[in-house]
Parts: sequence; structure tokens; C-alpha cells
Amino acid sequence: MANHGHSMAIIDQETLPEPGYFSSQIRMARRFFNPDALESGTAGTENYRVVSGGMEVCIPGYRVMRENFNYWALELVSSGKGTLHLNGRSFNLLPGSVYLYGPGIPHQISADRGEAMEKYFIDIIPGNQVQESFTIFKHLMSENVLYSHSLESLKRTFEEITEYGRLRTKGGKVIISKLFEILLLKISETSTEENIHESPAYETYIRCRKIIENRYIEISTVQAAADEANIDISYLCRLFRKFDTQTPYKLITDLRMNHAAGMLIRDGMSVKRVALELGYDSPFTFSRRFKKIMAVSPQDFTDGYRKKQNKSFFVDPRHQPGEKPVL
Repeated sequence: MANHGHSMAIIDQETLPEPGYFSSQIRMARRFFNPDALESGTAGTENYRVVSGGMEVCIPGYRVMRENFNYWALELVSSGKGTLHLNGRSFNLLPGSVYLYGPGIPHQISADRGEAMEKYFIDIIPGNQVQESFTIFKHLMSENVLYSHSLESLKRTFEEITEYGRLRTKGGKVIISKLFEILLLKISETSTEENIHESPAYETYIRCRKIIENRYIEISTVQAAADEANIDISYLCRLFRKFDTQTPYKLITDLRMNHAAGMLIRDGMSVKRVALELGYDSPFTFSRRFKKIMAVSPQDFTDGYRKKQNKSFFVDPRHQPGEKPVL
């Protein structure tokens, strides 16, 4: 997150200036900064105050080296590989790696030269109670790297923190605090010092998940996914129990229903046509499945979207009843 003078970054950001410690060695970033957290010095009796956070896609060969950092930084590697030197110790960084550094801790973070490395981060000012309240934070402060087997779940929480951080509202700050607590609890429940991400089982899980994500239109059942991956269905379910927070059935269904929603509102397809495209035996079967996931029927979903769009229409003062509004 240190600035090294590169100017190739494409940064998604608000008009608020970014702090100097945000890295420019990136291909893309989505970050937030909360200057209000700095106004009162230390967090005191509060558990912590969130200063900044977000996601960065670091360029191949990315390198940050510091002797000190003003805040405590919690980071998660979500893709790519790299190396972490933490106060004289070296660790391999792989997807799922979680680590912490802060004041008085020399550290160097490097990405492999062969590929970009994506990572999430959150920078905080800890209060007097944070170590007592969260054992996992205290463990990370002892300069350990943990490896989580629920990468997707941690990413979702980091994404939510980033989303609310960029809103910069009073309510958003409260939500961020709660999400950070959830993040620490998730890390505590899903992480070990053993690097499971180099195991054959984890590689098989990743291969199966990619098959589902790339072919969910044709693959409509867990059995079909297992057949495509050439593994037993019970083993596929065990892999998801170990490395994911959802079942393969839920992943397949969520992907298919999200795709169906796009076909309804983006492509303007009828319920009957969408059901046919996704291989359902009848519109009724599709509608029942859609409502179970989306909480509304396909028709109500489409009608609600159209009503929302109509509210943005500009109605000409000369508009007469029965005429279409002017866009």
C-alpha cells in the first residue's frame, strides 16, 4: 500500500483524495478512506476504528517494503501468489492467506512476477479491548500467517466492508464495525496455520467450482457437476463442506437463477422462454424454483423492475393521458 510512483493504475474512487500510503502498483483498485477516524487519536475504550480498506489487483512484481506502518493492517490474498517477509520471517502467500502487520513491525509484501496478485485489506486503529475481545486478532498480532478454507466467504465480507466504506455515511460506519467483527469471527472459524491450499483436495475443489461457474447453464444438478469433474457426488459434497460455505446445489441454483433474472429483464424474454432455455420441464417448475431463491415470482420480478425503471422517465409537461412518457 505504499506509493512507489507508478502511474499506470486505473482506480475506481470517490472525489475524496486517497492517502499517500495507498499503492499505485496496481492494475485496478476499489478502496475507501475515512479521515474522520484520525481525528481523535487512538481508539481508547473503543474496540477499534476503521481508517481505510478495499481491494487491490497488484501488478506482477509488486513490492512494498516498510519498517513501520501507522495502523494495523489485516490483509487477505484472494488470487495469485507472492511472498511475505514479516519481522524477519518468510511466508508463501496464496489464495486464502490472512496476515496482519502494524506499528513497529518491519514487513515486505511481494507478488510473483508471473501474474497479478489480488488482495483485500482493512486498516484500523485498535482500542484497548480489541485483543481481549478477539483472540484471532491477538494471534495474528504475534506475526503468524493463517490460511482460510473459506476464501469466498471472507471475500464477500471484505466486499461489503468496501461497499459501505465508500458510502461514507454515519450508518455505514456502524455497519463496517459490525462487519469487521464478523470478519474476525469468520477468520477464527475457518483458518489454520497449515496451508491447505496446496493440497490435492483443494485443487480438486477449485477445479469443480470452476466447472460449475463456467457451465451452470448445462449443468443443472450436482450429479451432472460430479460427472463432468469425473468424481463421486458424495466426494464433491464433502469438498464443498470443507472448503466452501455453501453446497454445490446452492451454488448451481444461485448461478442459474441470477442468469434467469438477467434473461428476464435484460433480454426481455418471457417466463416460458427462460424456462425452456434453462432446461426446465415446465414454466411452473422454473417459476417455483425462481421464487424460492429470489423470494418473488418471475412475473412479479419483471413487473417490479419495469415499475422501477418507469420512475426514472421524464414526463413532458405537455404529456396527455394515453400517451407514452418522453424518455
